Amino acid sequence: MYGYQMDLLRSHLSWRETAEGVFERHCDHTWWGTGAMVGGYVQALALSAMQQANAELDKEALSLHCQFLKPVLEEDVRAEVRVVRRGRTATNMRCELYSQEKMAAVALACFAKRSDLGGFVELEAPDFAPVLAAESPVRPEVGLAAHGHFDFYPRLGSFERGQGDAQVGGWVAPRWDAGCDVSLLAVVADLWVPAAYHRWRDELGVVGLDITVHFRATAAQLRGLRPMLQLRSASALAAGGYVDEDGEIWSESGQLLCQYRQMRLVF
Repeated sequence: MYGYQMDLLRSHLSWRETAEGVFERHCDHTWWGTGAMVGGYVQALALSAMQQANAELDKEALSLHCQFLKPVLEEDVRAEVRVVRRGRTATNMRCELYSQEKMAAVALACFAKRSDLGGFVELEAPDFAPVLAAESPVRPEVGLAAHGHFDFYPRLGSFERGQGDAQVGGWVAPRWDAGCDVSLLAVVADLWVPAAYHRWRDELGVVGLDITVHFRATAAQLRGLRPMLQLRSASALAAGGYVDEDGEIWSESGQLLCQYRQMRLVF
């Protein structure tokens, strides 16, 4: 097990700028998934490169869409970032990630100013039983190195196959002294065992094709939170060799932090 530093994730999201809009870093086994870096870390990498290239401090990440084209491997990775449009309220950016000199992922992000106009919440926060002091975390036994950096406490469904509807969720918390920010949310949004596994009894697998994350809390709101997160996700349809998943991540106190939707290939 890793000897955790002050912020494990942030130390693996820093980039070295080699030219204007071009960034490089080395990826190791820390965030390894099944034959590649986990998708949540890949999209966090793209987001961090765009954040580093964005000098507009009054605009925060509002949405992130990432399409996964090829595996991101344990090696040097390059990010190429450009501004698609810069407006008064929002700035749109694009990032291409390269692994083995091949485009492995492409991401679009919207950085925007926030306001309090017209605010309301229709969704209800999860009613998960709290984590007890003596409760031991449950580790997903699916072979992902990235899972070893988090504690999981299932409340809706389990990590076992064929146990019921394609609805899962519970508590998840980093095992290092983490702050709560959009990078952490991007990773956690693709971290829980897929909801479809709860429906399937056989050994079907999935690989992510794309994911969209909408960040609903501001950076100031996230900074004040303990990163004990409530996550719930569900798959509505598996058809044609593809399965969807919709999810939400909430704070410990019941504040909606982000919503996400992804599509996966079934194999």
